[in-house]
Amino acid sequence: MAGRPRKPETPKIRESIRECFLNGDNILGAAAKTGHSKNTINSYYKEFADEIIEKDDKDFVRRQKTAKEIALFRLNKVIDEIMTHFGILKEKAADEFDNDAWDRNKLTAMSLVGTLIQQRTDIEMSPTLDVDIDNLVKEAFEAKKKIDKKQPSNKPQK
Repeated sequence: MAGRPRKPETPKIRESIRECFLNGDNILGAAAKTGHSKNTINSYYKEFADEIIEKDDKDFVRRQKTAKEIALFRLNKVIDEIMTHFGILKEKAADEFDNDAWDRNKLTAMSLVGTLIQQRTDIEMSPTLDVDIDNLVKEAFEAKKKIDKKQPSNKPQK
């Protein structure tokens, strides 16, 4: 097919290319099946990939951020509880514990709190998965394009 198609043909073209996209056909394979240029196929493939990402992103990001906030809340609660118990133990230590036992408990508690604070910081500083997934999809799409360029065309030689 040469040139730009008429408007009534565009939905048919879009659907035939979408079928190739959903079947996992590479760009050259889709071009051979549909008779459209690899640039046209590439353009539609990018559009289809973006539609999928955009649709999934909104709900996914909301769920992920909610899960992240819940995890941070729970970690903060555990840290507060440990510090409260630590304070109670400290008050009792003078009367009921020998100094060696108190020192061991204090080291254990401080180590645990330090680990939990580090985990909280890691969660706070980590990028959300939507950013990671976007980057992975883009990398995969670019890698697929490179592979498609290296594959020989299925079109018969003249």
